[in-house]
Amino acid sequence: MTGKVTERKISERSCVACRAKHRRMELLRFVRADGAVVLDDSTRLPGRGAWLCRDLGCFDTAVSQGRLARALRTTIQEDKVATLREDVAVLLAEKE
Repeated sequence: MTGKVTERKISERSCVACRAKHRRMELLRFVRADGAVVLDDSTRLPGRGAWLCRDLGCFDTAVSQGRLARALRTTIQEDKVATLREDVAVLLAEKE
């Protein structure tokens, strides 16, 4: 019996900073939930999401050029940016 072998489609997302396409597991997801922006390490939180490369450079670019706020359709306070940057740095250090 011969049948078709179907390939499973791999879900890709684009980094809002550099626009590079990667698999979901290779990116960080940020979510706007209840008016706050949070890092979604599980990639399962409900709310509007934006994806970034696992790189502090992409995070800094996305914040400084307003791309993260635009993608999430919100504004991000300076103190929250510092907290998010620390969260990203800790997560990247853990994954290495």
